[in-house]
Amino acid sequence: MSAAVLSASLLLAASPATAADKAGAKAAPIKAATRAAAGSAAAQGPMNPSETLGPASDDDKASNNAPKSTKAPPPSRIPGMARFRSIGTDDTVMYDAPSDKAKKLYQAPRGMPVEVIAVLQGWVKVRDMEGDIAWVLRDDLSDRRTVVASTTVPLYQEPNADAPQWFEAARGVVFELEDDKPDDAGFVRVRHADGQSGYVELGQVWGI
Repeated sequence: MSAAVLSASLLLAASPATAADKAGAKAAPIKAATRAAAGSAAAQGPMNPSETLGPASDDDKASNNAPKSTKAPPPSRIPGMARFRSIGTDDTVMYDAPSDKAKKLYQAPRGMPVEVIAVLQGWVKVRDMEGDIAWVLRDDLSDRRTVVASTTVPLYQEPNADAPQWFEAARGVVFELEDDKPDDAGFVRVRHADGQSGYVELGQVWGI
């Protein structure tokens, strides 16, 4: 398992960056948190497409009235394309299994994007930018969409690599997605924690 984890800059609305802002606009990437040594790789196991993060189906509702089994159901696979969420609480504990008694792997910062892999009752199995897999409480996730810089990322004023740049953000800096649909040129509109909006190239961020 990776020796570092991402942590997020707070995403706050503000006015466009001043010259002083731009000078220091390489917002510090989230500080690394100590991960537990590689051990159990976050409870894999068979999957069954019976539960998703969306509203419950009629079949799901009917199954709620069925006799309860003492054995936990296998985690469900998210149908279709990968779904992304972000960490919705501060210093969210990430576990190696879907239980608060499981091994604690690390603490994830608010805003960090994660890829949803599976859902098991009140737990969600996720993957982060580094490829590390963990379980998190469903209530600790947010629908707020964010991306994280996977390299040094220029924030352009227009969706064009020849456009002027507001600044460059260091690897690990988190942006809030303002539009999760890339344009034909492969740019997405994002907002930095200082309130500055702009465009980043899709291939230079993770979480979409």
